[in-house]
Amino acid sequence: MFSDLKKLQHKYLKYLQQKTLSFPRIIHIETRSKCNGICGFCPASIFTDQRDDVYMKDELIQKIIEELVELNYCNRISFYNNNEPFLDERIFQLVRFAREKLPKAYLELKSNGIILTTEKILKIFNAGLDMLYINYYSNNSQFNQNLLDIKTDLEKIRRFKGHLEDDKYFYRIKINLRNANKVGRSRAGNSPNKKYIDKPLHRVCFRPFEMLTVNPKGNVSVCSEDFLYEVNMGNIEKQSLSEIWNSDKWNTLRYSLIMGHRNCTGPCSKCDYIGYTYEMLMENRLYNIVFYSKVINAIKRCIVCLTKSITK
Repeated sequence: MFSDLKKLQHKYLKYLQQKTLSFPRIIHIETRSKCNGICGFCPASIFTDQRDDVYMKDELIQKIIEELVELNYCNRISFYNNNEPFLDERIFQLVRFAREKLPKAYLELKSNGIILTTEKILKIFNAGLDMLYINYYSNNSQFNQNLLDIKTDLEKIRRFKGHLEDDKYFYRIKINLRNANKVGRSRAGNSPNKKYIDKPLHRVCFRPFEMLTVNPKGNVSVCSEDFLYEVNMGNIEKQSLSEIWNSDKWNTLRYSLIMGHRNCTGPCSKCDYIGYTYEMLMENRLYNIVFYSKVINAIKRCIVCLTKSITK
């Protein structure tokens, strides 16, 4: 398991030395800094969010997309970060604009589903969306009626199921029920119910190699965990995405984090994120760690189920 991480570490160290780092495989564009969620673990909750309600300028969104056109970008674009994307009424036209300009890009959205309807889902997919995740956070372990109605409607629509293979569909819409009061990651010291960790982790983090996030004011950070954009790598109103992504400042941070030095910034020193994604490992043909991690997660789920059954 750890040998695979070492392989990935050596690979990205080589990219850094040769200055051949490819453009990020994940770009978050937060078009409005507002959420309507009630999650106890999230700093964007309606109970804890102290940010101003800011919309990204249309010109700024257009600049980002046009720069990605020049780069022939063909990876993931997400019009959200720490917000609810459907609170921005422009989301349908933004997805349509990105699809027309970037036909090879993978357009993804994550929503809490509170204001979603079947009509809005059809509209966003007709605009060109590739994938929609609906994570509904509940206080009572139940979907609200709105989500139940949506689930009933979607079960009758083959379009979102894709092709059946090995008795499984590859869904383009995934609806998950989550606990609104769970204690999860520290979110780089921003989570209301888990602000701190005992000490900085000495764990490799690959986030600055794969992700770029932009807030409504045009500020760029390296990770979606950095809620307040404290690790500010630049501003796209003054610089191009390529200039920011390939800057010495970013490369210095990359080197620190790939060597496991999470005390390199304030937010990183408070972060307990695992440091990689399964998708990133799969793309680099590192399967062992994915397999073992899935086994471990399956065991954890079994333990939770057994604990619940014993305590009943």
